[in-house]
Amino acid sequence: MITVHKYPLKLAPENVILISRWADLLCIQHQHGELMLWARVDTTAILVKRHILLSGTGHEAPHFKQHYIATVQDGSFVWHFFDGGEQ
Repeated sequence: MITVHKYPLKLAPENVILISRWADLLCIQHQHGELMLWARVDTTAILVKRHILLSGTGHEAPHFKQHYIATVQDGSFVWHFFDGGEQ
């Protein structure tokens, strides 16, 4: 079954989430003060570790070749999230 699920993230250079294989990462936003990632997942697929990478504006970002997910503003900071792939 295909559904949309959400996953909490931390403001860290890398987050690793447990998610269904080939999940479609939709967006990242704040919800009730928490940073969340929404993804379209197949609830019958096996679970894999997925790496979510973070860079701030003006910071070194060697992973810019990765697929872009979202930009989130947090006060005076602007964060950019990228899909680091499955493991």
